[in-house]
Parts: sequence; C-alpha cells; structure tokens
Amino acid sequence: YGLVESVIAACANSPESTTVSGDAVAVDSLLKVFQKRDIWARKLMTGGKAYHSHHMKAVGPKYEALLERYWDTTDGNVSGQVNGHVNGYANGHANGYTNGNVNGYANGNVNDQTDNPTPSVAMISTATGSPISPSQVGTPRYWRTNLESPVQFEAAIKLILEKGSYHLSEIGLHSALQLPIK
Repeated sequence: YGLVESVIAACANSPESTTVSGDAVAVDSLLKVFQKRDIWARKLMTGGKAYHSHHMKAVGPKYEALLERYWDTTDGNVSGQVNGHVNGYANGHANGYTNGNVNGYANGNVNDQTDNPTPSVAMISTATGSPISPSQVGTPRYWRTNLESPVQFEAAIKLILEKGSYHLSEIGLHSALQLPIK
C-alpha cells in the first residue's frame, strides 16, 4: 500500500488497540483497508493535526521555544508574562489569591508537601513507557519529545500494573484511553 513513509503507529494503547498518525491521505487509505477487512477502526478528531508523527517534528522546535519562553527550568514553574500578565493572571496572583496561596494552600503545596513525591509515589511517562521524575517532566524538552514521539501507553500501563497499587489519571479533552485501560 506504500504507507511506510506516510503513517506510523503513534500510540501503542494495548495489544488490541493502536493509534496511527501521519499524512491524512495515508491514514484515510489505511482506514479503508481496515474497513474492507472488517477490522474495527475509527478516525480520531484531531483537528487535522497528526500528533506523535513526523509532522510534529516541523513544529517541535517552535513548541519547545515557546515553552522555554515562559518556563523557569530551574524549578519547572511557569514564569514570565503573557499579555502583560504575570503567570497568566492579571494581578500576578493565581486564582485571584493575593496572599501567595494557590487554591488556598501556601506556596501551592497541599498539607505542606512539596512537589517532590515520596519514594512510594512513582510517575510513569507515556512518552517513554518508563518511570520519570518530576524534574524530568518539568522541562520544555520533555513536552516536545512527548509531542513528536509515539506514545508508549501499553508499556506504561504494564509497568504500573506490575507495581500493584496504583491510581490512574488521564488528563485531556477526551477519555481516549478508557477502552485500552479496561
């Protein structure tokens, strides 16, 4: 079908679920092949964006530069001014709090906990399929890699399940990974 250079496995969701991404014509062609073979497939609504494919390599440098512009990489906090607003807020205070509290907690910490989780808490990156520290996630480079690279969701879930005790959180506009988790 000549799709090798045009479409990739953008997300390994589960043994039964893979998301492909790439050139729109190639994705549509592959969808037709699946339909002819009675293989269930659907086209995701991404607004025409081919996330986690070679198309993201073109915007990756700009994406990273934009993140760096407002990201204080010494502590992972977003800083800088957006439309003349400090940290995106007109008065420089998060959620309108003027006493330095974020969501009612001093320094944005809950119960005096810092951003450093205890060793019993592990974050698994779906960009790598392996454990990752908050300092690694807290960089513009990580998020560029996340945008440009295939998602290793199945590998991350397997690692989480091996640990025994876990809490899963999917942050996004859609619960796209609900079925692969089940």
